[in-house]
Amino acid sequence: MNIRSLNSLAIASALTVSGLGFATNWNYDAPPVIHELVTFGGYNSEARDVNEAGQIVGEADLISGDTHAFVKFPNRNVLDIGTLPGGNFSSASGISENGIVVGTANIAAKGDLAPETRAFIWREGQGLSALTPIAGASDSAAEDVNDKGQVVGNSGGVATLWENGQPKALGTLGGKVSFANAINQKGWVAGTSETADGSWHAFLWQNGRMVDLGTLGGKNSYADGINELGQVIGNSETTSGQVHAFVWDQAMVDADFGIGASTGNAFSRFGLGTGGANFNGGNLHACLWDWNGKLVNLGTLPGREFSYGHAVNDSKLIVGYTFGTQTGRTAVYWQTP
Repeated sequence: MNIRSLNSLAIASALTVSGLGFATNWNYDAPPVIHELVTFGGYNSEARDVNEAGQIVGEADLISGDTHAFVKFPNRNVLDIGTLPGGNFSSASGISENGIVVGTANIAAKGDLAPETRAFIWREGQGLSALTPIAGASDSAAEDVNDKGQVVGNSGGVATLWENGQPKALGTLGGKVSFANAINQKGWVAGTSETADGSWHAFLWQNGRMVDLGTLGGKNSYADGINELGQVIGNSETTSGQVHAFVWDQAMVDADFGIGASTGNAFSRFGLGTGGANFNGGNLHACLWDWNGKLVNLGTLPGREFSYGHAVNDSKLIVGYTFGTQTGRTAVYWQTP
C-alpha cells in the first residue's frame, strides 16, 4: 500500500481553521489491512456503512441470486435482515450510532408492473418496516439515518426527509430531480440536485433551505457525506473535466491529491476521509486520507482490479468493496493492525 503526501495544502489549512485539522495520524508502518467480509455465498456483495461501534451494513447476493441487506455486528456472523413482504431484494445503505439501519427494498409486483421499491428502516428485534413515499410517488429509497431516526433518501425523484415515519420533500435547485445522501445529528442534509440548466450540484439543506454548494469549476458536483460541523464531502468536475474529491466548509476546497481522478465518499468525526483515487494513473483503488497531508492506497483483494471505500469511522475501520471482472463485487473492510 502506497503512501503519498497531498499536493494541495489548501484543504489542510482550510479545515484547520474551521476546527477539523486535528485528525490523529495512524501508524504508517502498519497501514490498514484488507479483509473479505464473508456473507451469504452469492456472487456479489458490498459493504456500505459503518458506525463507531464497528457495526457494518450492506448488501449481498444469496446462492439463489436474490440480494438481501445485511448487518455485521462485531464478534457475530453476518445477519440477513430479510426483505419486505413479497419482495426478493433489499440493500442497507446507512446505520446510525445507536444501530438504526436504513436502505431500500422491493415489494411484490402488481400485475405486469415491475416491483416497486420502498425505503425501509430496521431495528434489531423489530424487522424491516417500509417508509411511506411522498404523496403521488410509487417508489422511494433511503440512504442515511441519524440517532433521532431521521431518514434521508429519495421519493418520487425528489430528495426526501422522513421524520417519525412521515416524508417531507426537500425540493431541488431549480431542476426536476434531487437526491439526499447523508444526514448529521443536527438534521442537516447533504445531497445532489439537478439545476435549472440541467447540470448537477451538491447541496446542503438546513433549517428548511437548500443551499447550492457550487463546483470546482466544472459543470457537475455531487455530495455524499456530512459531519457534525456541517462540512460536506463529495466529488466535483474541475475546469479540466477531471473529477476530484472536495470538502465544503463555507466554500468548496479541492482535495487535489496530485495523482489523477479522485472521489470523496465519507469522513469520520476526526477528519479521516475515504473514497477512491487513481494511483499512478492506474485503476481506481480505495483510499484513506487525513488533513495532515497523508493519503494511503488501500489496495484490493488478490485477483481484483478495483476497490472503493464507502465509509470510515474514528477507529480507522473502512468498509467498501473490491471488484474483479471474474469475481464480481466483494464486500471488504480494512482495519489497522
